[in-house]
Amino acid sequence: MPNLASILERQLEPGSLRLLRRMAEVCRERADGISLVGGVVRDVLLGLSTNDLDISVAGLDERLALDMANSIGGRLAGPSQFNTFKIEVGSTVIDVAMTRQESYSHPGALPEVRPGSVDQDLARRDFTVNAMAIDLSADNWGELLDPMGGQADLEWGFIRVLHRESFTDDATRIFRAVRYAQRLDFTLENSTAGENSTASLLEDNLPQLNSISGDRIRHEFQRVFEETDTGRLLQMLNRLGVLEAVFGPLGRRPDSWPDAIDPAEQPEQPEHLVWLAYLATGLTPGEAFEFARRLNMDSLWSR
Repeated sequence: MPNLASILERQLEPGSLRLLRRMAEVCRERADGISLVGGVVRDVLLGLSTNDLDISVAGLDERLALDMANSIGGRLAGPSQFNTFKIEVGSTVIDVAMTRQESYSHPGALPEVRPGSVDQDLARRDFTVNAMAIDLSADNWGELLDPMGGQADLEWGFIRVLHRESFTDDATRIFRAVRYAQRLDFTLENSTAGENSTASLLEDNLPQLNSISGDRIRHEFQRVFEETDTGRLLQMLNRLGVLEAVFGPLGRRPDSWPDAIDPAEQPEQPEHLVWLAYLATGLTPGEAFEFARRLNMDSLWSR
């Protein structure tokens, strides 16, 4: 396995590295492994700056999470329903989760989770480029765990799902696939023969967006509005049929969006609400009402 210790130590702030080493020491005799996981590994390999620290621990419980927080002078929040925690140290927030397996009772359901190994934890993730880990244990510090071939897809510039049921299990991954492709200037993998390419699976599973609650769809739009190139991202979502799949009348919208929003033009409106107004351009009053209901918008979003 490649060892990324030198890259890790070059990409992360010295303070972050000290926090990781202290928490790893707490886990030495009390856990079956501790790893840096997900997007932070992707960004380290791409040479991108990152403030995200996501950690998976095999055998995590609340007592261990609390001791990890105390070891770095942090404050522990959690657990969530999936046995995840947040440790806050000044302005730094570290996400800590148990390594786990997931299953879905039906499309659109939240996952049912149970403890698992680090390989099983990586296998439950959305895309290969997010399914890598860096071992933080003292004996293996810096070793890359890449069972899904994420490093190769980084080199190819592909966003690739891990299995053909990925979008069926959780159709919000459709939004995430497009966000990552746009943000990283990657393409949706289309090299797999037959109907199993990521691009084909995304298209085939657009109807599954109907299985996702309005709250979850609204949160995905919120993440879209927070991207640095929201206009191009909305264009891509429109071209792929995602907007129409969420709410049919959105498919009538011309595929033209501003590159960015000038805060001076809308000084009293939060930027995400301005993007929402662009998204709803062309809807009739009745359609706008139905769109607000589809996304279960609160009064701030729907006014």
